[in-house]
Amino acid sequence: NIRGKFLRLDPSKLPANPPKGRNATKSCKEARGKEHWKHLRYEDFEPLRLLWDQYIRDLSPENDDELSAILARADLHGSSLRVAQARNPGMVRLAGTVIEETQKTFRIITADNQVKVLPKESSVFEVQALGRSLRLLGPSYVQRWSEKGPKALKPPER
Repeated sequence: NIRGKFLRLDPSKLPANPPKGRNATKSCKEARGKEHWKHLRYEDFEPLRLLWDQYIRDLSPENDDELSAILARADLHGSSLRVAQARNPGMVRLAGTVIEETQKTFRIITADNQVKVLPKESSVFEVQALGRSLRLLGPSYVQRWSEKGPKALKPPER
């Protein structure tokens, strides 16, 4: 029953089926966001790596046994991270500097200027701190996301 309904008889300007998948049109924000990561260089993050090393030195206790507990709550932006184990074998041995951390991923930049996204859920990472290599379990870092924020570790006031 079409009585009382508006009918359009001329051809519509919109396609019947919008594109799906990789060929779908992206919003302006999405397009700009992906482009942002393409022009970064590994060398540009050297000051961030040096800052992170100083940050860990300031946080580190006299007793090195507590270093892993401190690293569990420390901010990892600028740290040198390497994938030790992963469900995806292509990710193993990827290494770089952490430039972004989200709830479920680390974004790193590798020495050959490639930005990679590493899922935390199915990976074990190694981080270099104070001349030592420490293992970080990715799934425990997914859970700690809600604990961060104002509770993130800050160096003691001197």
